[in-house]
Amino acid sequence: MNGRARRPATDAGFVRQREGKHVKEVLRTQNLGHALLLRVALEAAGIEAVVQGYMAATHMGAGGVSLHVHDADLARALEVVSEVETEADN
Repeated sequence: MNGRARRPATDAGFVRQREGKHVKEVLRTQNLGHALLLRVALEAAGIEAVVQGYMAATHMGAGGVSLHVHDADLARALEVVSEVETEADN
C-alpha cells in the first residue's frame, strides 16, 4: 500500500470522490450476498469495486444494492462477473 488509509469497499464515497475517476454500475440486485461475492471476485482480479446501498439493505431491508467499478475497468469487470455467474450456474 502507499501509506494512505484505505476506505472500506462498501463506502458510498467511492463513487463521489475517487480522485476524479468516473465509475460505472456493473450490477444491480436485491441480493446483497451476491453483490459482495462479485466484489470479492473483482478485487481478486485486481479491479477495485464498491457495493452501494449496503447500509439500507442491511439495516432497513429496503431497496437493492449496486456494484460499481472505474470506467477503465468496466469491460474486464463484466467479463469477471460473467465468468463467476457461469461457474455458479454449473
